[in-house]
Amino acid sequence: MTVSLFSSANRPSEVQPGSASRRHQLCWEHERIPHIGRRIPLSAKNTTPVPDSWDEKCFDVVWVFDRVEDGYMFSQIPQKLLAGDRAAVQGGFDGI
Repeated sequence: MTVSLFSSANRPSEVQPGSASRRHQLCWEHERIPHIGRRIPLSAKNTTPVPDSWDEKCFDVVWVFDRVEDGYMFSQIPQKLLAGDRAAVQGGFDGI
C-alpha cells in the first residue's frame, strides 16, 4: 500500500488512476474528501454515488474505490473497530 501525505500547501492537483495492483490511502480534512472523491473516475457500472459532503462527526467510515476495467467502483465501509461505531452505511451520511 502506498500512503501519500499531503498538506494544504501540497495538494494533489488530480487523482490519477493507478494499476489494479496498487493501493493508496488518502487521509484529508473532512470537508475536502468529497471534492477529492468526485475527481476519481467512476466506472459506468458504478451504482453508488460519491456523497456531496462528509459528516464532520464521522470518524468510522472508509471510502473505497476499487479499480475495474473502465474506472473505479465506489463503496463505503464502516470500520466497526470500536464500541459505538456504526454497523452499516446507508445512502451517504444522510440519516446516520
